[in-house]
Amino acid sequence: FGKIKVERDVEENILIPFLKKIGYSESDWTRQLSLKAGRQEKAIPDFVFFAKGEAHFEKAPFVIEAKLDMSSSTERQNAFEQCFSYARMLSSKVMAICDKERIVVYRLNKNGVALYTNPIFERHWASVYSDEKFGSELRKIIGRDVVVEMIG
Repeated sequence: FGKIKVERDVEENILIPFLKKIGYSESDWTRQLSLKAGRQEKAIPDFVFFAKGEAHFEKAPFVIEAKLDMSSSTERQNAFEQCFSYARMLSSKVMAICDKERIVVYRLNKNGVALYTNPIFERHWASVYSDEKFGSELRKIIGRDVVVEMIG
């Protein structure tokens, strides 16, 4: 994946090429979408897919939060909590966290809850890119066609 030194490298060198591989084009997502999280607060998720609605109050079926490194359980828990808060604000049905090593995908239930301990997909990027089975499995969960169908 080249030199991965900052979060942006994860997005540009690993995540975006994979998103394109599973059917997305750059017009399908918004990077750094600004959401209103309180009077003076803003929340800014890394990738929001098919956002619709009034500015700062959009809804979107899928959101991804990218980090450089989630190797410690604390970093991973923090990434999950951050992404989960964005997914709740956006009424998302699916959310993912990723870093330079792996991608972890969660489904939110009808009550808008996702459990940290219960991802629906978790693999290292190396296996996602090298093993067609994992790439295909991920496409069935977060591929463009699947996410488009979630828009309600």
